[in-house]
Amino acid sequence: MDISRRQLVIGSLLGAAGAPAPLSAAGADEFPARPVRLVVTVSSGGAADATARLIAAKLNDVWGQPVVVENHVGATGMIGAELVAKAPPDGYTALFSSTSLVQAPALFPNAPHDVARDFAPVSQIAGLAVVFVVNAASPYRTLQDYLAAALRNQPPMTYGSMGTGSSLHIFGATLAKDAAANLVHVPYKGEAPALNDVLGGHVDSCFASVASAAPLIAGGRLRPLAVVGEKRVPLLPDVPTFVELGFSNLNVLGWYGILLPAGAAKPIVAKFATDIVAVMKREDVAKSIRDGGNTPMATTPKEFGEMLARDFVKWRQLIQQAGIKPPA
Repeated sequence: MDISRRQLVIGSLLGAAGAPAPLSAAGADEFPARPVRLVVTVSSGGAADATARLIAAKLNDVWGQPVVVENHVGATGMIGAELVAKAPPDGYTALFSSTSLVQAPALFPNAPHDVARDFAPVSQIAGLAVVFVVNAASPYRTLQDYLAAALRNQPPMTYGSMGTGSSLHIFGATLAKDAAANLVHVPYKGEAPALNDVLGGHVDSCFASVASAAPLIAGGRLRPLAVVGEKRVPLLPDVPTFVELGFSNLNVLGWYGILLPAGAAKPIVAKFATDIVAVMKREDVAKSIRDGGNTPMATTPKEFGEMLARDFVKWRQLIQQAGIKPPA
C-alpha cells in the first residue's frame, strides 16, 4: 500500500470515528428505548461468542433493555459485517467483530464492506492471545518436533482455523512460509469445530484463542506448542512464543471490538463507548477476559479508529507475504 492510500484509509477511519450524524441530546439520553441487536460474526461456543455474550449481559444491566446476541457466520465474518453495514444507523444494530473485519477486505478484492466507509468504531474490547496446539496424544511435544515431521510427512500436515483469511489462517500460512514447511489449511466456521477436529484426530493441529484452548489444555486433551506475540501468556507461562523460537513475523495480536453502522449519531457512539468503559471497569468482566488469557481494553472511538487503520496495513502486508489467495 502506498503512502497516499494509507493516509486515505487512516483519514477515512478517523472520519468515521469522529463525525457521525448529529442527534439531539434528548435522543441520546433516551437511547436505548428498545432491544439492541449485537451481531457476532462467528459461531456460538467459541471465545468471541462468549465474550460478546458477557458484554451484552452487562450492557443489558446498564441500559435496562435486552441486548440480543445474533450469530451470523460465514465468509470470514463478511456476512455479519455486511448485515450491520446495511442496517439503519440508529444504534440498535451493532457489530461485535474481531481482526477479520480488516483482514477480509485486504484478502477479498470484492469484499462487500469497507471498514472506513461502512462503520463507526466504538471501542476495542480486548487484545487476544493465540496458541498453536496439537492433540495431547500426538507425538509432537515441541514446535521443532512438529515442523520436523511437517518437512518429511506425506501426506502433508494439516492445521485448522476459524476461516479463510482469519488471523488464525494467516498465522498458519506465515508459519508455513517462514519454516518452509508444507502445511495444509483446513478452514472451519468458528473455533469450536476446528478444536473439535483436533481432538478427534481429523486435523493435526490448530491455531486457536487461548480463551478457547486453555480449558482443553488444562484438561490434558490438547498440547500447546507456541503462542503468538512477543510476550508469553500469563495463563500459559511455560509455553514459548513463536518469536522466541525464531519466527519474528508471528508477533501480531488480534482483537475484539464493537462498531456501529457508518452515520451513527455522535451522541449514540459516545454513549455506547462510555457505557462499554463502565462495563469493562467491572472487576468480574476484566477478570473473565484475563482468565481467558486476553487483555481487557476499553478504547475511545478515536483510538479504535486509529488502530483499525494501522491493522489494515499490517494484515494486508502479512497476507501478501504469505501468498494467501481467496478461495476460488
